[in-house]
Amino acid sequence: MSSRSYLKIVCDAYRDAAKTPLLVSARVDVDTNNKSSSLIPISTRWSQSNLTTNQKVTFSKQVMVSGSTLCMEHESLGVVETGREMSTTRGEMVALVRQAGKEDCQNIELWNKDQGMLATFNMKEVDKHGKIYTDSEFGALELSEDKKSLIYIAEKKKEKNFPFLNQGEIGEGVKVGGEAEYCEDWGEQMVGKSDPVIVRLGLESEQPVQAEVLSGVPAGWSPGLVRWWAGGVVGVAYRTSPRRLGKVYCSNRPSILFHLTLVGKWTVIAGNGETQLGITKLEVGPDNQLVWFERSLENTAEPDLYPGPHGAALRVMCLASLGGEVREVVSQQQPAYQGEESPHFCGVFNPAVAKRCWLDNEHMLISCPQGETMRPVIIGFSPASVVVPEHPSCQGVVVMDVVGDLVVGSKSDPLTPPHLVVARFTPGSSLVFTPVSPPSPCPVPNQTWSSILVSPTTGPPLAFTAHYIGPALALPSSVPLIVWPHGGPHSVLTTDFKTVVMFFCQLGYGVLFVNYRGSVGFGEDNVRSLLGKVGDMDVKDCHLAREMCLEKFPHLSREKCVLMGGSHGGFLVTHLAGQYPAEYKAVVARNPVTNIASMAGVTDIPDWTWNESGLSYPWLNASSDTLTNMYSKSPISHVEKVTAPVFLMIGKNDLRVPPSQGYEYYHALKALGKQVKMNTYDDNHPLGKVENDINVMVSTAVFFNECLEV
Repeated sequence: MSSRSYLKIVCDAYRDAAKTPLLVSARVDVDTNNKSSSLIPISTRWSQSNLTTNQKVTFSKQVMVSGSTLCMEHESLGVVETGREMSTTRGEMVALVRQAGKEDCQNIELWNKDQGMLATFNMKEVDKHGKIYTDSEFGALELSEDKKSLIYIAEKKKEKNFPFLNQGEIGEGVKVGGEAEYCEDWGEQMVGKSDPVIVRLGLESEQPVQAEVLSGVPAGWSPGLVRWWAGGVVGVAYRTSPRRLGKVYCSNRPSILFHLTLVGKWTVIAGNGETQLGITKLEVGPDNQLVWFERSLENTAEPDLYPGPHGAALRVMCLASLGGEVREVVSQQQPAYQGEESPHFCGVFNPAVAKRCWLDNEHMLISCPQGETMRPVIIGFSPASVVVPEHPSCQGVVVMDVVGDLVVGSKSDPLTPPHLVVARFTPGSSLVFTPVSPPSPCPVPNQTWSSILVSPTTGPPLAFTAHYIGPALALPSSVPLIVWPHGGPHSVLTTDFKTVVMFFCQLGYGVLFVNYRGSVGFGEDNVRSLLGKVGDMDVKDCHLAREMCLEKFPHLSREKCVLMGGSHGGFLVTHLAGQYPAEYKAVVARNPVTNIASMAGVTDIPDWTWNESGLSYPWLNASSDTLTNMYSKSPISHVEKVTAPVFLMIGKNDLRVPPSQGYEYYHALKALGKQVKMNTYDDNHPLGKVENDINVMVSTAVFFNECLEV
């Protein structure tokens, strides 16, 4: 087959894979306590890539579900949303932040579900602050109980600046010559976000607009995640000294839980003790009980390294009233994962918490990975309890809304696209989810998937998993296999549906996702077992998972194994290429860590380079001994042994794993006469722009085909 003919096959496969929309959110629009109610309206939001305009598109659909059978009676056509960045609902009122025209212009819109739009506030014209934060790290948008006020987080208004030789009149309070002054921000994907403030917006006047930046936040703290509570606002504030470390994907940033009155009285609720805390989620219960998720950054389980892995188990804490006693509800230390056959609670990791998540005053319903599977988890507060519903229908469910006894979620597995599911909650009974309509079939026929439980024979005796997706049947040793470890390293590849997998399956590949020791979802001991062992234990785990997969599926070809991974996954695939050079035929690494030592001084997460090397982070530069230790754990130390062709995909704006990591590895391979090529993209760490994802995936498929056809 000619290269041009194969390229067309690859491009068509990418287009086909992109046709499957992903369910983003779902919300019940009425009270559902009346089970005989004829119809239950559910608003759903879906995401899809428009490959012609290179834009990610979000569209909404209204679904009408029978109150008696919980089956869908009607579904509207999708309506594309424009510019919506964040929203909040209280009763019949909806407030949302919408990007208006130019990127730096944002409007706050107030809607009533019956009356339509009530008011619009052009916050650029109001000019009280900079851009509104709509991210999940700091962002918040909350209507007050009386619906007369709105609180949110925005960037502090910058001082006006004039150059030294400006010839105009310079008024009081204006900075001169400060245009080149360095301003620290919160790192990767948070560029320009440096000094957040809490803003209260009055909703009863459009002229003049009543927007007020709340006072009372001490210097050295960045507030976020605010909620109305106890006559004021409660939120999380992150420490800015000695420096701001990258915040995205990191739950280990020094933080406090605070209360602030509307007249500026500041009270610290948690985090000012001897042990520093990382606080990531905050919720207010129906009886005004305050609930948050936290972890200790020091004085923890071994190895006790500061500030610890970027992802780890979280404690669930609660407080009945301001000034009351803080109570631990769920500990971070739970039994290690043993396998899907006997599901038990392994801890709270990367929890997905719906805006409405309460079954009653004492029970919260969240979703988080248990092993490599997303599951609903019921947290009880009085008495403290945790229940992981065992019914098979709960596997792969992410809860999106809870109203009365009705639970709405999204469910998928590696071969079943996301679809809307519902359940009725009855105390004492397990949750049983049913699809509101039959889910779409797998876009690629004749595929299978299987989870593989791995019990390693070296190192800590902690089980981990991998899962295979690909052709179910084929001739022996005929199907090529992509070994694909996740990044992090303290994250997880769950058994949900991924369009990129369908792309590779359409081209005839099998895919093996590896959740090596150190992944979240398998217990806190499993997470910490990797610290100081990167480049060794995680590499061996990936190769062991490959061996087990090849043994389990004889139609997979040992001679056609290739590697793909990004970030720490890129670290692992470049390690595998150097440590097992005869076993892998091609390597694609996206923004890989290739030399921990040279990354330590330039990344937005220097603490990562210390902790993963087995050292506590001192907020200082590395010594020669430390650099030697870091280098010894890096793929660059094995570069001379690499024999497989390598393709590097590098984001020029990546602050997490700076592009110098890819350049360094590229030049080392080239100097050694190895086969290497590199693409660079005007993008950051995830390479998430639609046009870049197209180029990365199509280039990868063509590259693998070239390497395997030789």
